[in-house]
Amino acid sequence: MFVKEEEVVIIGAGAAGIGAGLALSRLGVPYLILEAKDRVGGRCYTDVETFGRPWDCGSHWFYSADINPLRVLADRLEHPYETQTTDWVSAIHSGGRWATPDEVTEARKYIAGEFGRITSETRDVSIGSLLEEEGRWAGLMRDRVAQLGANDPQNISALDYARFEDTNISYAVSGGFGALFEAMARGLPVRTECEVIRMDVRDNCVEVEARGDVLIRAGAAIVTVSTEVLRAGAIEFYPSLPSDLTDALEGISLGCSEKVALGLKSDPFGLSGASRIQLPVGEGEDARHAFFELLPNGKPLVIAHLGGDVAKGLVMDGEAAMVDFAVSALAAAYGSDIASQVVETAATSWLPDPHIRGGHSTVKPGMDGARARLRQPVAERIYIAGEATSDQHFSTCHGAYATGIEAAHEAAAMLGHWRADADPHWLPVFG
Repeated sequence: MFVKEEEVVIIGAGAAGIGAGLALSRLGVPYLILEAKDRVGGRCYTDVETFGRPWDCGSHWFYSADINPLRVLADRLEHPYETQTTDWVSAIHSGGRWATPDEVTEARKYIAGEFGRITSETRDVSIGSLLEEEGRWAGLMRDRVAQLGANDPQNISALDYARFEDTNISYAVSGGFGALFEAMARGLPVRTECEVIRMDVRDNCVEVEARGDVLIRAGAAIVTVSTEVLRAGAIEFYPSLPSDLTDALEGISLGCSEKVALGLKSDPFGLSGASRIQLPVGEGEDARHAFFELLPNGKPLVIAHLGGDVAKGLVMDGEAAMVDFAVSALAAAYGSDIASQVVETAATSWLPDPHIRGGHSTVKPGMDGARARLRQPVAERIYIAGEATSDQHFSTCHGAYATGIEAAHEAAAMLGHWRADADPHWLPVFG
């Protein structure tokens, strides 16, 4: 059996876990990160093999890039990213034809107005209850909410969603967001393929047991696994988690957010000069829309973004069903010949992944305050961090990263260490 004593043990090497590790490194507090997967990054993973170019299976954008601390770290690490932002929609196919420029403008204004009503809501009601049922762009709006929120609108609290802070400046991480976290984690004490199965709070420590006969004794623990992993009971806690925390877990859903990547022989869209374009495609006003992002620099690559119940059904049917949906949606707009252009495919499967179990967090209607309850220390020694615990930056990497830093400072202070100002831009210099 591998037995080790540390001041702090961090469960999970995703954005929050890496943020916590960097903060503890800065404070000089000994720690160890335990990661169930064979890699770091969590829901930030860059595939560099399938298409011969990077594509992010999870997060890909610096949201609020002008104030995003991860962008600053990317600069320090000389990690490439785009330096321009683009409207989320550049073209719409609806009712069997392409929308005219005036209609695209109309759709943008409509959707901006709908989001304006959502973000000004002061009641804890569902987003679905605020949206129009009919109208040319009503279906497009509902599908956009599902894609952004990983849940259908009726399952998302408008009050919680309204707290999200966004400067509306977003840069694509062309070098790969997962690859950035790999660079940030380089040199940190991470033990991979080490799945935690039990946490036992003693009088003066937390005992953490992982598969492979690993036992860690620490003064404090920072838990950054997904809320769905916690809710499923994949980690046994002794004593049991308090009822207010389990109630909070029931109030948060990761939903479903998946991607389908299509590698093409050539650029059939005539858009090779664009750095980014999204193509919402639907066969009619009542159709569910797929949202496409074209990565044209280098070998053409199209990414389909799927969210909510549509994504859930497809991912459970398997990769072939996801690819067929994406190709069929493109064919509806560009003709059946588009299928002959597809030479390589890939699809994500975050929902069935036992270490993730979903997309990104939304709070259920009527459960406002769940995020804050998750942040409360458990037995004065366990701290929960991750994007689901962030009030203003949930569903983002920088939100998760910041909560890891905060949890690390709270744990260090509890153990008697001097608490420095939280610096989200700090990186160690290794060797």
